[in-house]
Amino acid sequence: MLNEQTTDPHQTESVPGQSIRFGGSFYEFGQLIPLFGSDFVFPLIIYFAEEFYSNAPSGNAKRNLGLRLFLTWVARQALAAPLSAAGRVHEQLSTRVCPSEVDMTEVAETYGDIIRDLGDLSILDSDDETYRSTHLDAVSATLRRLAPYELWPLMPPIRRMSRGTSHIPALGQLGPGRSKVVFEGADAYARSVEASKVRMAQLRRIAEDGLIEEFEIFETGKKLLARSDISDLATITQAIKSLTAYGFNKSEGELIDEVFPKNDPELRLANLLTYLDHTTNGAVPTARDPDGSYGLDCLIRACGGGSFINSHLNGTKRALLCGQLVVMIDTGLNVQPATDLAAEPFDGEFRRGSVNLLVNQVTKTRPEAKTVFSVVPAEGAEALLNVPGFKLSTKSAITMWQEMSLRMRCRARAQNDNAHRYLWICGKGSGHCGVIQTFAGTVAKSQMNLLRDELADDPILGGIEFTRQNIRPTYLAIRNSKHLDSQVVVSIANHNNAGTTFGSYLSSAEYRQALASLIRNFQNQLEAAILVTDISRVVQLGVDAETIVGRAEEAIQNGLDEILFDASAAKTSAIAATPEVELVPDSLESFLTFEPTHEDLVALILVKKGLEADEERFLVANPDRWKNKWMPGLALVTATAARLEQSKYKVALKRALTSAEQGISSGKLRIFVPW
Repeated sequence: MLNEQTTDPHQTESVPGQSIRFGGSFYEFGQLIPLFGSDFVFPLIIYFAEEFYSNAPSGNAKRNLGLRLFLTWVARQALAAPLSAAGRVHEQLSTRVCPSEVDMTEVAETYGDIIRDLGDLSILDSDDETYRSTHLDAVSATLRRLAPYELWPLMPPIRRMSRGTSHIPALGQLGPGRSKVVFEGADAYARSVEASKVRMAQLRRIAEDGLIEEFEIFETGKKLLARSDISDLATITQAIKSLTAYGFNKSEGELIDEVFPKNDPELRLANLLTYLDHTTNGAVPTARDPDGSYGLDCLIRACGGGSFINSHLNGTKRALLCGQLVVMIDTGLNVQPATDLAAEPFDGEFRRGSVNLLVNQVTKTRPEAKTVFSVVPAEGAEALLNVPGFKLSTKSAITMWQEMSLRMRCRARAQNDNAHRYLWICGKGSGHCGVIQTFAGTVAKSQMNLLRDELADDPILGGIEFTRQNIRPTYLAIRNSKHLDSQVVVSIANHNNAGTTFGSYLSSAEYRQALASLIRNFQNQLEAAILVTDISRVVQLGVDAETIVGRAEEAIQNGLDEILFDASAAKTSAIAATPEVELVPDSLESFLTFEPTHEDLVALILVKKGLEADEERFLVANPDRWKNKWMPGLALVTATAARLEQSKYKVALKRALTSAEQGISSGKLRIFVPW
């Protein structure tokens, strides 16, 4: 009995068409009726009960909640953007039409992106990773198990919340606080990339201004140390010992007045800097430190304090963060490789305005297990000699920091550890004379917090909780926008495969929407180029003649009018010449359906091989034509081949691959040649 009755007054009674009770538990669907209508919700309730009747109530409760949250989110997205994939899915579900697999998959993955983003609380008010992972698995499993009832199509599982592979948003996708912005509309991807460009440029300007400001203070310290009227070290040391326990202002004596005159603060500071430069190698001790004393501590406070003195002798943590941000923005380095940059990071001389960067690599020898340091190139990372539109180049930022960190690097060598091997180093803790360490962990995090507080009123970056991790996906998204081809960005990112590039850096709703739009346009133009010759039969497709003619004109502009159906005359035919080729199939529906026959699989492989072979040439010679014409086709055949490899046609595809390779070798077949 699917809908159980209850006599317990403490239990909620089910309402037909809105809720249902089975297995001793109650499941509510009523909130979906105003959003989708009873024609959709009533069968959904019945199918849900039939499918999950024998499952545990605890699991069913998660499935019920997950399904309701997902469908409610779809309805909200449809209201905001009726022409989006979510809008089409909502309209089709409401009218009991099964949505397309492409639209349903896009909607489900966009929902998954939001759930995987722990900072996005628009759907779930918890940022617990385990809870979100359970919710995502429940939604994915429920959608797939209910697919046979034909409310929606069977689609691949939603990508799970696997550690380290969740989508990292670009700067343009960040909203106030920890929220995430999802752009809608036909130009969503362009607007997302433009927002990323603006924010990245603003962050670089702020970082280089901060580095320049800190470097000017450091340069002031160098000028003070170069003064000709500075006392000798022995005299300065004796004057410091003469400072009484009453403090600098109450200490008297001709020597103190001569070395640290109260009426000449610059000379006073110059003598103090000279003492610290020679005795502590630039460290600024407190009274409790081994190199410190109460008198010296009083003098330091009288001259401006430890932080002020330190900024004249060493690079500050603020300068370090600003310099590192400039390098990360210019090179696209991720956080760890940027942290691992070598103290001498330039790999040779600058050529054509750039040079590769070097990072430290740590290995363990066997059997002694000793730590061995080596310096290796950071793949794809190049320091630039000139960055148009900005004051500092990548090289300038690095050389400025190298000069500012020189004293710290000398102290690091004296520690007998490996900190001196790294470019980005700083003192441990809040003091200015502690152990030197690399810029990582809580030190870097605290400096990022200070920078965000400093930018609270910035019109572009104010209120956005960005981190260093957002820089690399922004860099790759901007590079990708130039040709919308993730394979090029795979090379730039030095990833082993496109899965990491697309899954972790480019898998935004806007990017998938832009790619899906290109594929749909390509399909429409290809259909029009073939079918425009027989307008009278186009109505069988459900498309009016005016629309098909318009698409055909676009096809002509992109060169698809050169498609010939007489294979004997075709210069770029994918298959060997045949005596007759039918102009339009007897069934127009058969034209729109890929039938995995042996011949069609061979043709698929030949087209795929041809497009892959010419991809690099097109990206160099005519990138716009590749983007508008052939890249969607390559995406289409690649996706088709990938789906076939995971289906029952896997063996047939292998046979077709063998036939295609044999045909190419013998000269009977030729790969497709894009023009």
